[in-house]
Amino acid sequence: MTTQVLVLGTAGSGKTQLSYSYASWLRSGGIKAKVVNLDPGAEVTPYRPDWDVRRVVSVDSLMKSEGLGPNGAMLRAAELMLSASEKIVSALRDLGGDYVVIDTPGQTELFVFHASGPALVREFSKISPTVGIFLLDQVLMSDPSSLAAAIAQSVIVRVRMSVPLVIVASKSDLAQRQDLTRMLSDTDYLSAMIDKEGRGSSAEAASILVDVMRRIPWSQRAVSVSSVTKEGFDDLHGLLHEAFCSCGDLT
Repeated sequence: MTTQVLVLGTAGSGKTQLSYSYASWLRSGGIKAKVVNLDPGAEVTPYRPDWDVRRVVSVDSLMKSEGLGPNGAMLRAAELMLSASEKIVSALRDLGGDYVVIDTPGQTELFVFHASGPALVREFSKISPTVGIFLLDQVLMSDPSSLAAAIAQSVIVRVRMSVPLVIVASKSDLAQRQDLTRMLSDTDYLSAMIDKEGRGSSAEAASILVDVMRRIPWSQRAVSVSSVTKEGFDDLHGLLHEAFCSCGDLT
């Protein structure tokens, strides 16, 4: 059975590069992997998609045909994706393969909060087991409060998408905090680091976010990857399988 992997994450975290690199890594191990571009606003991709949503709707075309600005065109594209959901789901069903890696729109908040994103993911889940990756740019997550805010965003994504979700730190080949993986895995440690920052009301708000994260029933161990060197991809692959096991979906 095909496993579908949704790649989501904060802006600039490297979703497109990870989609391409992870699929390439799978293929190098003899696994049949396909890559789908689900971003109607993508100008270029570093890979040739096995299926591309721009065959159905394109932000660039909408800007020209309907005289819309970039944001208006993205909203219009989301509406059209919802209308064309049956066609999109059928295209993914016909791809086959062991894994289908789905590169989601760069504007994650639109995909998550517009009705089209959750609706499409629900339909994807009906045709094949689906798991999500929430990618964090660890170069920008150097302070505990920022990390808490980003992880809280991943909680919202999980609620909206209703699929197993794993949190992954990208760009491990670049400079990073030595204790980043511990902060990702240990909410008590993250809370202590936030208190240590001493940022007044901002730290208090971040601590509240950590308390919310403690209430979410999921098991998260830290995984740090590099799409350039493919460091950590073995751990990422294992974490995706763990996510299915924790939800009872892996046979």
